[in-house]
Amino acid sequence: MSVFDGKKAREAVEAERLKLEEVVKDNKELIETLQRLQAEFENFRKREEKNKTEFEKFSTAGVFTEILPIMDAFESALKKGNEEQRGAIEPLYYLLKSFLGKNSVKQFSALNELFNPEMHEAVETGYSQDKDEGIVLEEFKKGYTLNGKLLRHATVKINQKPVKKIAEIKKQLQTQLQELEKEPPKEKTVESREDSGKIEGKEAETGKKEEEKEEKKPEAEGLEKEEPYNSTENDSVEKIGE
Repeated sequence: MSVFDGKKAREAVEAERLKLEEVVKDNKELIETLQRLQAEFENFRKREEKNKTEFEKFSTAGVFTEILPIMDAFESALKKGNEEQRGAIEPLYYLLKSFLGKNSVKQFSALNELFNPEMHEAVETGYSQDKDEGIVLEEFKKGYTLNGKLLRHATVKINQKPVKKIAEIKKQLQTQLQELEKEPPKEKTVESREDSGKIEGKEAETGKKEEEKEEKKPEAEGLEKEEPYNSTENDSVEKIGE
């Protein structure tokens, strides 16, 4: 083999090696891409399974929300009804309560608990010296959870000191007063303008009447002066006749 042939063979081998490295590099990038896609697909599958589970848990939330007013009506009837009425209602009430419990709908009590805006809805305030500030004094509607998540707030009355309530009322009155000072009612302004116009009209009419009276005074005075003159003239005529 000549020197030329050996050189040519080495170049051919080097070219094949470079091609092989390029193929390996391409395959490596392809493998990494496939691995990344596989990981993303796995994460997607897990998210879908979780969403499906969550949907199955809470898809019935709307139905249970519609049932809760029936529970409220039963509880109100049990409190206010007589013994005969309670005897008829209790079996239905506990049957419905059991049904809700089997479907992970649980009732929670807020009475004597510290007010929690995430679980309670305050619709009224009161004051009791025996209770701390913010304690629930009365429960109008019980709260419910579905699979550990809030389904409905408990409607409550909370303990609040009178001083705090007075301060809130004072603040509201101050705010209302400031708003009234900033924006005076337009209707009153219009009325005042109309009233001033009426007053000016009355004054003008009064002035005209006074002028007419002044003009009539000299005429009246002239008539009063002429009457004695006429009477004197008549007397003189009568005397001459005599």
